[in-house]
Amino acid sequence: MKVVYIILILISMSCSFISAIVISPNFGDASTNISDTHIEVIPSDSLVLQVSTSVSKLCRYSKTPWAPFHDMTNFEDNFEIIHKKPLTELTDGIHRYFVRCTEWSPDEVLPLTDIAELEIVFRINAPIAADIIIEDAAQDIMGNDVLKAGKYKVSLITTKRPSATPSLSYSYDGISYKPIIIDSSGDSSGNFWKGYLVIPKSAGEKIGTFKFEATALEGGGGTKIRSGSIFSIDTTAPTSISNVEAIGEYKRIRLEWFSPEDDIKSINIYRSITPGVSRADLYKTIDADNQYYSDNDVSKLKTYYYRISPVDEASNVADLSPEVSAMTRRDNNTVATGLSSELVSLVDAMLTELKLLDDDINNAQSILDDKSDSEKELLRTLGISGSISSSLSELNALEREITNYKLQNLNSDVLNSRLSSSRIKLNIIKKKVPSQILTIDSSRKEIKITDDDLRTALIEYSTELTPSQIDKSIKQSFKMMEENNLEIVSEITVFETVYLDGSKSSKTIIKHFINSVLERGSDKYLLLKLPSAISSDYIKIKNLDYTEEKYGLFSFGTDVKVITYILDDKTDVQVLNQIILSPVKISQDSNMLTGYFLSEIPNSGSLGMTLLVLMVCSLVIYLTVMKKKQQQYSIASFLQKARKVKGLQSKGSHDEANSLYNSLQLDYASLTEDEKSKVFNKISHLHKK
Repeated sequence: MKVVYIILILISMSCSFISAIVISPNFGDASTNISDTHIEVIPSDSLVLQVSTSVSKLCRYSKTPWAPFHDMTNFEDNFEIIHKKPLTELTDGIHRYFVRCTEWSPDEVLPLTDIAELEIVFRINAPIAADIIIEDAAQDIMGNDVLKAGKYKVSLITTKRPSATPSLSYSYDGISYKPIIIDSSGDSSGNFWKGYLVIPKSAGEKIGTFKFEATALEGGGGTKIRSGSIFSIDTTAPTSISNVEAIGEYKRIRLEWFSPEDDIKSINIYRSITPGVSRADLYKTIDADNQYYSDNDVSKLKTYYYRISPVDEASNVADLSPEVSAMTRRDNNTVATGLSSELVSLVDAMLTELKLLDDDINNAQSILDDKSDSEKELLRTLGISGSISSSLSELNALEREITNYKLQNLNSDVLNSRLSSSRIKLNIIKKKVPSQILTIDSSRKEIKITDDDLRTALIEYSTELTPSQIDKSIKQSFKMMEENNLEIVSEITVFETVYLDGSKSSKTIIKHFINSVLERGSDKYLLLKLPSAISSDYIKIKNLDYTEEKYGLFSFGTDVKVITYILDDKTDVQVLNQIILSPVKISQDSNMLTGYFLSEIPNSGSLGMTLLVLMVCSLVIYLTVMKKKQQQYSIASFLQKARKVKGLQSKGSHDEANSLYNSLQLDYASLTEDEKSKVFNKISHLHKK
């Protein structure tokens, strides 16, 4: 049997395997068994078992020695030279794996018990990790935590006892983290900690992440969060329901309404026997799928007053609806109308108009049904599909409202006033129902990212980036794109919609498809730069997870696959071609003047630079002598400005100090390395206030 080399590559994993440990015993011949007596300590709970053979073989492994070959577990690659198997969630302690390989099929009649076996032994000593639990958090349909405004208790449970209090912080952008103060009071195990997370009402809709760091009692630090690392925030209350009706029936009162939003979890119903229903009068909470409720717990000849309010996934409660009231009927017979025949005809004429509008809405739905699947998807993005559906629901509610006028004893003035109000509602519905939906432009093209595009995006992203840092970031960004075969394709579609009331609107939908797999990172972004001709006030981004860095500049995580946004008008093609979408990787190895002043420590140089200096020593000495006075002047001017910043700050003139500080940043970037060395210690204490 040919010599077989067995290599165990143990790669510690967080999101991906980033380091490796290799054990390379010599397998020997067919009659030789090897026991790897060297116990490798692996600082991770995940690794890759990799077996390398000199020729293509079938290799299997088992946790017990000399198991029948057909009962052993295959590696991911069969009859190859390299055989891999990821091992995850390994517990601390010693682990033993037994590997055997053969050149023949296991189905052949062979003395497979004679195949040599390698015993591999290693010890797992995983870094300390944590699980995070947010108490009293609402859950979305996927089981993820959704937080509204308020104070939440956060529990941190570590896998090992830490040597000191762990560090726990949170962020909304994955870059800037705020600490959470935690303690272990009341816990004797030493691995349970609690703190509090406060979500302000102004937070809006965001995605939050936790960051954890601790050192185990026996040594070794860890940052892994096994569960609960991500949460979402929704502090925006849903839109209140304005269209609600109470209808008195025999032995019950029926409530009917129209909810303008889709992401509603439930409906709160408030009831009182006196006018002035408030939140204290909560009566029932029903599923949001219902658009009506029958209240059977009512008494005869008694008036009941109602208001309702939708509740979203984060348990945000909308404002209360207008108050409505009704009384049950005496019996199950139709109540005679109190309207005269003349007034009934006015109601019937209005109902005829509603019937015509119903036909128009059905026609609008037919127009939508005739569109291609791709156009339907875009129209759903625009909200036109939902607008047609909601218009039909509103029309049905309006029809019930007007029909109910026949059951009421109204005089001519009151009826005309109510019909006028109903006509306003009718016209509002007409403004939402399309009579024509035209695709007036459509294009698809691949975005070619240029050096200028990257430079423009980076300069817009941060004015604190130095020219050197921008150059390095551009180089790293192109390298990242090349390594991941990045391709960005843009689809632009312009729709013109004509509504039943004669009004028109044009909408431009832009979709960017990122057809590459880019890992998410704190130094990686997708930057979307809009030209100045496109106002950010008239753009609606459909992605949930993004940040508006500044006016006209938006950042997305690099793991996003599609970016979708809508412009509230038809936009010129030349303007659209000026849109820049580019992945960027911010250089971390070059430094800049930051909000906490200096992180740039002058570089002492390299061997190559030293040799170069020696080769041109005469020229350097000459230039040094010639520029000495000018350098002294530059340093003196710089330090004078720095002292002025400090003086303004001590006087409380922070706006003027910060303005001068920004100018100082640019001056510092223009200094030579030698000049930076001379001034660094004297101004490193400065920071913005």
